[in-house]
Amino acid sequence: MIADVFGFGPFKIIGWLVIVAMAVLIPISRMYLGAHSANQVVMGLLLGLIFCVLYHYFFQRILYNYFWKLINKRIKIIQAIVIFGI
Repeated sequence: MIADVFGFGPFKIIGWLVIVAMAVLIPISRMYLGAHSANQVVMGLLLGLIFCVLYHYFFQRILYNYFWKLINKRIKIIQAIVIFGI
């Protein structure tokens, strides 16, 4: 997700403001230009929110758990090499 890497430290607030501004202004501009109606914009926002939540709570956690298991295995191998001098 963009929010995971966009903005860090003191710039994190600015990053979130940019993301929220885009999430508000883009649908308004789509309705203003006549490309979509209000119900299409609301449906798109709801689908986007659902997919973000599913991504965050399922897919991203699975990836993080897999990554840390892989890192822990490599750390244990390095510790064994250092301790036993292999």
